[in-house]
Formats: sequence, C-alpha cells, structure tokens
Amino acid sequence: MQWDKAELWVGYISKEGDVYRKICIAGGDPTLVESPSEPKWSSNGDLFFVTDRNNGFWNIYKWVTLLTWQSGKSYLGILDDAQNSLTVVDVPFTDIGNVVSGSDCIYVEGATGVLPLSIAKVTLDQSKVEAVDFSIMWSSSPDSRKYRSNFSIPEPIEFQPRYQASDEEKPPLLLTVHGGPTAETRGILDLNVQYWTSQGWAVVDVNYGGSTGYGREYRQRLLGNWDILSKPVPPCLISDLNSMNEEMPPKFELHYTSNLGGSDKDMFERSPINFVDKFSCPVILFQGLDDKIVTPVQARKIHKALKQKGLPVALVEYEGEQHGFHKAENIKHSLEQQMMFFARLIGHFKVADEITPIKIDNLD
Repeated sequence: MQWDKAELWVGYISKEGDVYRKICIAGGDPTLVESPSEPKWSSNGDLFFVTDRNNGFWNIYKWVTLLTWQSGKSYLGILDDAQNSLTVVDVPFTDIGNVVSGSDCIYVEGATGVLPLSIAKVTLDQSKVEAVDFSIMWSSSPDSRKYRSNFSIPEPIEFQPRYQASDEEKPPLLLTVHGGPTAETRGILDLNVQYWTSQGWAVVDVNYGGSTGYGREYRQRLLGNWDILSKPVPPCLISDLNSMNEEMPPKFELHYTSNLGGSDKDMFERSPINFVDKFSCPVILFQGLDDKIVTPVQARKIHKALKQKGLPVALVEYEGEQHGFHKAENIKHSLEQQMMFFARLIGHFKVADEITPIKIDNLD
C-alpha cells in the first residue's frame, strides 16, 4: 500500500502527453524506506509534500529544503518559505483533514470532541500568521450543538493490561475497535459513541498495534500479524480472510490482506469461519448488501454456521448500504438492535427506550 512505500516523481509533459525529464525526488533511495504523499505546488512554483523518512512520522518537506513538524494531534500551521519557519494557527479543531488556502483565509475540514466533522473558514490577519476569525461553514450534524452539554468528552489513554476484574463485577463497558486495519480511532465527536455514553455506558475504542497516527514502526507491527495484534471482526465482519483476498479490488489494494494476514495457511487459521466449533457466545451481524469490501456472503456464512451450531445469532441486512452505513434510519436501527441484543442475551436489563427487537435465531 502507498503508506508502506511510495515514490514521488517530477517531470514535464509534452504536447503529445508523454512525460520526459523525470526525476524521483522522494522514495527512490533503496537504503531509505519512506512513503511520500500529498504533493502540492505553491503559487511560486515550489513543491511541498509530506513523508515519513528518518523518524517514521509524516512531516512537511519542500523539494530540497526540510521543514520539520510533528505533534500528537492535528495542528494548523502557516508555512513561511522565506523564513523557513512554521507558525501554528490557533483554531478549535483538534483533528484536521483537508486544508485549502485562499487570499486572506484558509478553509479547513476538522472536528473536536464536541464538534462533528465540519468545514470552517479561518480568516487571517494582514501578516497571515494569526487567526482573527473562525466560522463554521458546514457541519455534518448541525443540530448536535444543542446537546453539547450532554456530550462525553473523548480522552486518550495508554496502558498495559495488568489486572482482571473479579467475576462479581459486571461494569457496563463497551469495548470496540475501529474497522481499519490501517486506520485509527480519533478523539472527536462520534454520535454513535454518544448513544452509549448518554445511557450510562463507558466506551473504550482501541487503537491496536497497526493503527495509524503513531508512526511507521507502530503501524507496521500489523504486517503478518492480523488477528494477532487485532481481530478481523470489527463492525465490518471478515469471516474468511482468504476469500476476502480473492475478492479485493485490484491495483490499489492488491496484496493488502496477504501482507497483513501472512500466508494462505496463516489466513486460514485466523479466519473465524473455519473455527465455528470454538464460538461460544451470541452474535449479531449487520450487513450492507452493496458492500464490495466485505461482501454479504461472508456475513451469511457465519450466520448459517452459528445457527446450525445452535448459538443465538441474528443477521440484519440493509438495502443500499455499502462498507459502513450512511442512511440515518439504518444507523439508528443498528444501534438500537445492538442495545436490545445486549439487554436480552448478555446483561439481562431493561432498555429505557421502546425498541421492537428483531428475531434472534435459536432464541425466539
């Protein structure tokens, strides 16, 4: 994948469309593993890009000149090419994605622990190094501001597990992992998480070994170790790794799962569908019927196997949904049915909301 190793080239394009006078400006040194990305030309014709050479973290580089910038969270900075300096601009966002500059302003995509994914306009002063105004132009969930006082604020934690709770303790804790595998959980407002915390649950969302955001060395711990450092059973269920490898779209994700999962034998031994006899707990599955990454056949395989084994199991399929749900009614339905599933089969508690439960095989 391009975050493992990539090359950045510069060249000229002829009238016939041919590229000539090519030169590799990053990623071509065989003694240096790096993954340059996001090249952008300035109005003066200077080329800037980010790469993770030397320390494993992506920093800003200018072709020839190095400009270091590293932090544990997202910051917005103004790069002064003449002074070879970077000035941090104070904005509320703690997680920043796309940035587009204007003549006297910057448009930024970002979020915080209480702000959903939004696009903001940052107006700069005359020197263009300080923000004088910050205004939200678009929000993915504009009504969420009304409930800000009720939000649980995400807090990054890091620990080494040392203790096991006693059998008498049953804390209402939801432990989850991001779908990834090469992705990360971020400390921003997530209304799916708020659904649980608003009803008294604690939520721990794990950035397991192999997650992004912690540098190349941490991310590459996952190579060959999928299902050892992380389980391929997040919200996007993968029951058969070899089957997924065969169905994976070409080019961009070619060899992606095999690099993570190892040999065919490793992926067989790490695929849940091959060890249904070891399943011992109830399972509920939610599947988008248009999902091309984890196809419906995988969820149906695991559902059929667990049903035949006699375990309580349910499969909910959604028309028009792909890899991750986008329709509000389906997101709401899946969250409510998860809560009902836990209430009926695990915690045996009464749900505050009136929710009609779906049929659970081997139970109803």
